[in-house]
Amino acid sequence: MILRKLRILISILVFVLFLFIFSSVDNHLAQPIANFLAFFQFIPSITKFIFAGVSITSIGFILILLLTLLFGRVYCSTLCPLGILQDFIIHIFKKNKKFSFSCSYNLLRYSIFTITIVSFLVGTLIIINFLDPFSFLGKIITDIIKPVLTLKNFKIYSSQTRITFTIILPTSILLIIFLIMSITRGRLYCNSICPVGVILGVISKYSLCRIFIDKEKCTSCKLCEIRCKAGCIDSKNKFVDLSRCVFCFNCLNSCPQNALAYNFKMIKNYKKLNYSRRKFLLNLFAYSFSIFSLFQLRHFINDKKLLLTNVKKTPITPPGSLSIEHFTYSCTACHLCVSICPSKVITPSLLEYGLTGIMQPHLDYSQGYCEFECNACSLICPSGAIKPISIEEKKRTQLGIVKFIKENCIVYSQGRDCCLCCEYCPTQAVYPIKYKNLYAPQINPEICIGCGACEFICPARPHKAMRVEGNKVHKKVKPPQ
Repeated sequence: MILRKLRILISILVFVLFLFIFSSVDNHLAQPIANFLAFFQFIPSITKFIFAGVSITSIGFILILLLTLLFGRVYCSTLCPLGILQDFIIHIFKKNKKFSFSCSYNLLRYSIFTITIVSFLVGTLIIINFLDPFSFLGKIITDIIKPVLTLKNFKIYSSQTRITFTIILPTSILLIIFLIMSITRGRLYCNSICPVGVILGVISKYSLCRIFIDKEKCTSCKLCEIRCKAGCIDSKNKFVDLSRCVFCFNCLNSCPQNALAYNFKMIKNYKKLNYSRRKFLLNLFAYSFSIFSLFQLRHFINDKKLLLTNVKKTPITPPGSLSIEHFTYSCTACHLCVSICPSKVITPSLLEYGLTGIMQPHLDYSQGYCEFECNACSLICPSGAIKPISIEEKKRTQLGIVKFIKENCIVYSQGRDCCLCCEYCPTQAVYPIKYKNLYAPQINPEICIGCGACEFICPARPHKAMRVEGNKVHKKVKPPQ
């Protein structure tokens, strides 16, 4: 009973903190909390370890692996925000309903895990972007909950949230699937879809502390089985599938015979995977071919994009992301930077990075620009895709270079005074020159940082005269005068 109460208390605290960092308007308070929570999240921690290097803040996944080896999958029921949300859903919709033992969908979960690994090895996090529990819940809050809460009319919806239907759709589909699985089958998502659940499930089979059934005391009354939301207790055969058990401890107090116990127990035997090595290798080959096809489709889409009006050749990544390659290979699309950005210029992408980069954030200057004195996104990124960068360093980081399209400028095309872009440019990379009786903009690319202020404020329609093209690799510029 104590273990269950402790789990619930920690879970509520973690979930409240998680909601706070995605909804907070106080960046200074949200950043340390986000870094603390990210340390205990498996995917953000391991991506930060791989792409940002070894540090104290990037070894949280090792701690999670050790906790799992010692105590079982306590991460899934206590620290995982998506797992905690599942428990809330189950409590609301299945409070008085009974669970039952279900077979393990090993082929499904190991197949999804295989395609996740293969996609990672070929250089894309597209599967992790959608299935990582931390990132998944982050998208639910940022892309669905927050827009709905601010939805008074379509104008406010489109101007304040900058989340379009095409961005909401994939997240909504996943959310519906998640809700159906949670309501009908409890922790089925954790044990069949989630790649983190697969990794920790394999380790949990060898955990030193485990839930086991005393076969001499057990009467197969099924009271423990109907309380198990993971469907991993087979009361008939007096067996607990530790690879699927999330150690919620609901079963411990349900047994009138005290036949269940959570205690230290050495490993005796374990079940092998129920599919052949040949089938596994066949699946691996099929998934590798699928990922290769995705990359070919991405290049095809990118080529077609160049023919579209107002579509940029190179997307713009947040300051501190170093390069498009580094950012897309290490971003898990948790949308924490989208939520924390004060100017809301960071938005989820659709096909800006190609098909394999769907939902990864980029800078959209159509309704905002990157503030000169802000580095909030670099301080809060949990995966290392955006490295910490000081304000002074950020002011000299060139995200892209503005291009002046003279034919679109109203000074040249309509003979009217403007130069708003010159007033808004923080580095004076855009400055006025004399043109007839008016002033027209001129570009100094040596001090342009690609913040997008000029593009945002440009009044030319339908096509703007100022257009920032992203740098594939961020550069340094001269200090502004």
